[in-house]
Amino acid sequence: MEPKTPPSAASSTPSSSAASTPPSTSSSTPHPMPPATPPARPPFRLNPLAIVFAAILCFLLETGWYAYFRDPWLAGIGRTRDWLMNTGVNPALQYVTALVALAVMAAVMSYFLQRTGRQTVLRGVWVAFWMWLGVVATVLATQYAFEVRTWRLYAINAGFWLVDMIVMGIIVGAWKTRVHV
Repeated sequence: MEPKTPPSAASSTPSSSAASTPPSTSSSTPHPMPPATPPARPPFRLNPLAIVFAAILCFLLETGWYAYFRDPWLAGIGRTRDWLMNTGVNPALQYVTALVALAVMAAVMSYFLQRTGRQTVLRGVWVAFWMWLGVVATVLATQYAFEVRTWRLYAINAGFWLVDMIVMGIIVGAWKTRVHV
């Protein structure tokens, strides 16, 4: 007569024995890797000095650009110098609007530059060019096509924004914020 074994030890099916046997803890058993976590992004650091400097320098560039191209620009928009001087618009409002818009543009460019890779002069130029091509050049082209404006006027305005944004990209790419520890 055979001795009786307890029911837990008497099980002979492989599935029940595997379920009741704890997993091996030997070093030869591979351990599952924890899920890969994306690398932490460095915090976005807005550099107010670079933003203000870029806005002021680009504003001065805009002033010089449109002073140089004033006559063809006025002809392209169908206006005269007399009209320009007698619009009744407060020039301070125009200048403040331009400076604020340029500062916003520089801050957004700095954000995209930092979020898409390293902050360098070359990458600043690269980001500026692609922002110009993807937004400014396309918006102006569509607007000019429907307003039936000349390609000469398009070249003056789009050319300004290309040069302006590249200068801005150089500034925000080169001027990094120092991290104080």
